[in-house]
Amino acid sequence: FFETVSSRRLLCRCTMLLRTAVVLLWLCSVGHCLYSAGGPVELLTEASFEAQVVSSEAVYLVEFFAPWCGHCKNLVPEWEKAAKALKGIAHVAAVDATAAQSLGSRYKIQGYPTILIFGADKASPENYQGGRSADAIVEAALKALKGVTKARLSGGKRGGSSGSENTGGGGKEEKKGPSDVIELTDDNFDTEVLESADPWLVEFFAPWCGHCKALAPEWAKAATELKGVVKLGALDATVHTAVAGRFGLRGYPTVKFFPPTDKANPVDYDGPRTASGIAEWAFNKMEQFGVAPEVAELATHDNFTEKCLAKKICVVAVLPHLIDGGASGRREYIEVVQEAAKKLRGKPFAFAWLGAASQAKFEETFRVGGAGYPAMVAISQPKMKYSNFKLAFTSDNIGRFLKAVLDGREPVHSFAAIPELTPTTPWGGEDYTPPAEEEESA
Repeated sequence: FFETVSSRRLLCRCTMLLRTAVVLLWLCSVGHCLYSAGGPVELLTEASFEAQVVSSEAVYLVEFFAPWCGHCKNLVPEWEKAAKALKGIAHVAAVDATAAQSLGSRYKIQGYPTILIFGADKASPENYQGGRSADAIVEAALKALKGVTKARLSGGKRGGSSGSENTGGGGKEEKKGPSDVIELTDDNFDTEVLESADPWLVEFFAPWCGHCKALAPEWAKAATELKGVVKLGALDATVHTAVAGRFGLRGYPTVKFFPPTDKANPVDYDGPRTASGIAEWAFNKMEQFGVAPEVAELATHDNFTEKCLAKKICVVAVLPHLIDGGASGRREYIEVVQEAAKKLRGKPFAFAWLGAASQAKFEETFRVGGAGYPAMVAISQPKMKYSNFKLAFTSDNIGRFLKAVLDGREPVHSFAAIPELTPTTPWGGEDYTPPAEEEESA
């Protein structure tokens, strides 16, 4: 009798496993699965999710995907590569959220792919916002593992309960305020982006997209950080379809970089989705395309306001008159400032220059030129403070000076108001030409 009952139980268990296998094979055969059964990526279903992920002690990285999603398809080789690297260390899995709809609802999945990391607290998985490379994914897994071990050492409890809220995509929208992100439309895209000399990072988004909502605050921070270096824009691809249709968008958000030297061939953004990561990626691209940091000539007060004072710290070099060094000497000094700016990319500085004795009120207000030229001053308009540069004019010394300014190690002076700059003729690179002498009359 007992042998019969055991046999029946075994038969039922085998039947259930066979049905699950058949379902998985059928789903993959009709295109519902991006990953093959038996591959490095574990395939999850509604039936297996609780036991395999939530109730286990292991760290799981789970991708919620849709079979038609272009970004999901692009992720496949990196996700599989990460799974191989993490074999025996952490689990890398995937679930078709269009088939496992209850899981998508439970974890508030609003965009694809969404990656959740089930680590120390299984009830509150972490919404992964890092890069889409195997290296970045592995790094996130190791960080989660470190969190688990720390929790165990401190006697903290491990996750395992289910049904509570998580930090997945599509969180609450933040209150909107002034932003440095430029709104792009079908009407202004060509003028603002393609016909300008500025480098651009453009986000193509959809209002309902969870990942787009998650990116919004980081995109705004990056726009402020990159102000004066790279312009950041956003275009609603569901409304402005004429522009969106040109770029073969396959998912949201899609971000493209339009370099100043080749607007016809934008580059797909493949970096992290954090403000610092976006800024670092942009700086690296500027280097790659040979774009030197801008050192603006302050020929008007508007230039002073927009190109320099808009940043936290405005750094102005006052360069010798062309009589004293010629065009080549001036270019060399500008290159020194550019080299320092390159080393300080990502810091809250804007760099500019003006010619000696061209703005008397400026030199008087900030006490520059008394010890000769070139001279330099770092100005904080919000604090109404400034610091003077007193070292030899080299890029290394400028870097040391500005790092000391950031650290509060440089003497500071107060000023009452920003001096109004007098409009001057911009320098066109020409050498000094002495005025023609008038002929004496007989």
